[in-house]
Amino acid sequence: MCPDQCSGHGTYNAETSTCTCDQSWTGPDCSSEVCEVVCGSHGVCYGGVCRCEEGWTGTVCDQKACHPLCSKNGVCKEGKCECDQGWTGEHCNIAHNPDIRVKGIVLFSLLLLITCFLSSSLLPLPFSPCEAVAASVVILFTYLLRTYF
Repeated sequence: MCPDQCSGHGTYNAETSTCTCDQSWTGPDCSSEVCEVVCGSHGVCYGGVCRCEEGWTGTVCDQKACHPLCSKNGVCKEGKCECDQGWTGEHCNIAHNPDIRVKGIVLFSLLLLITCFLSSSLLPLPFSPCEAVAASVVILFTYLLRTYF
C-alpha cells in the first residue's frame, strides 16, 4: 500500500504497510466513515448524518418518500400519499370537492364582471374584460352541465 492510499483520512505506516485512520474513519485504506447511526440499505453516512438515496427519507433512510406535493394536502405513509378530505390524486393535488371549483369559477366571474363594469364606466383599458366575462360564464355553465346533469 502506498502512503497516499489512506484516502486522506489517515497516516500511512511504512513499517507495517498499514494505515492508522483518523477519528471517525475506518477500513484498511481509511475510506469508510464511522457513523453513529446505521443508515441501512438505502443510505450512506456522510459527515455523521445519513444521506438517503432517491425515494427514501428519514434519519436512517428507512421510510419510503412521497412526492413533495403530498405534504400540501395530505400525509405520506409508507411511500403513499393519504389525502386530506376534499383532495384526491397520486399527490393529493386535485380538488375532489366540486363545490370548491364552482365557487372559484363563480368568484372569478364576479371579479371579471366588476372589472367589466368599472372599465366601461371609469377606466379605459387596452383589453375588453367583458369578453372574458362572457367566456367565463360559458365555461361555468359547461362545467355545471357536465358535473351535475
